[in-house]
Amino acid sequence: MANITKIEHGQPGWDTPLNQMLSELGQATVDTGWIDLTLVNGFKNYDTIGKTSIRRIGNIALMRVSITSLTQLTKVATLPTDFYPKQSFPLSLRGTIGRAFSMTLGNDGNLSFESPEDGQFNANDYVGGVITWMVG
Repeated sequence: MANITKIEHGQPGWDTPLNQMLSELGQATVDTGWIDLTLVNGFKNYDTIGKTSIRRIGNIALMRVSITSLTQLTKVATLPTDFYPKQSFPLSLRGTIGRAFSMTLGNDGNLSFESPEDGQFNANDYVGGVITWMVG
């Protein structure tokens, strides 16, 4: 996040704090664009809703999840290190027929599928959604 420095009218060297603030603002808005994640352990993208992918804008990370070929308690993908969250957190995403599915994003960058809330699912069910968190 950019630090704001007051610049007084007629202040000598006014361009130094201005250039610093513009540099920090630029770093806060750097955009990686969408990067497709490599799915592992037999998980596949659910093509109807898109590909599982990730993006970072400054310190904000976004991930689109679109998976099928589900296997309980299994790693789905590992994020690039620049996207790791500071701490692990659980996720609840919608899937087949509006059902809620549980996943975890670890501070080691591993995205894991756990199960739907009732524990019952078919391998060809799907999970989809968008997740946002802070990095760095």
